[in-house]
Amino acid sequence: MPPADPAPARPLRKDAQRSRQLVLDAARALFAERGLDVGFDEIARAAGVGVGTVYRRFPDRAALAAALFEEKIEDLIAAAQSAQAVEDPWESFLQLALVSIRLQQRDRGLLEVLASEAFGDPRLLELRDRAAAEVQTVVTRVQDAGLLREDLTAMDVVLMLHLFSRMSLADGTELWQRSLVLFLDAVRRREGQQPLPTPPLTFEDFEAIAHRL
Repeated sequence: MPPADPAPARPLRKDAQRSRQLVLDAARALFAERGLDVGFDEIARAAGVGVGTVYRRFPDRAALAAALFEEKIEDLIAAAQSAQAVEDPWESFLQLALVSIRLQQRDRGLLEVLASEAFGDPRLLELRDRAAAEVQTVVTRVQDAGLLREDLTAMDVVLMLHLFSRMSLADGTELWQRSLVLFLDAVRRREGQQPLPTPPLTFEDFEAIAHRL
């Protein structure tokens, strides 16, 4: 006899839904400001609930990160897809860079999720890979138009945008704007360019660099 279908998950009661949302709201704010090292006890205090409530809703940091950052990584994917619709290939590349930097600079937790597998569940890792693939599509299109050096890879772009997103001062000065212009000028395709040294970056290279920042 085939096994019976599992019973559907029972919906949370209203009070449980409310406490879950309080935890998510508190974690979202704390992670955005300080990163993913914030403890569950601090999240519980900010949410006005007991720490046991946090653990009942989210048994570990990976589960909490998945609940918080799935939508934000989907926003990055949507930004890359929107850039692909821009008629001018170089403008599409510029749009992708600007939107990606601004999304990441507002959320330190998102930066850490994108730069490490430590806090990611399979769904987040899948979304992150999709985001990288969409970036590669934009990069390839600009290269095919003869506007971007041919040996640049999506991981080169991801690393530079990650670095630029960290270049805002406490007073709001956005130093990344200067560096982005320099980067875009450096990667334009020109005659006689020297090939890039060393093999292309891997995600492991990116992760190692990001952890030092």
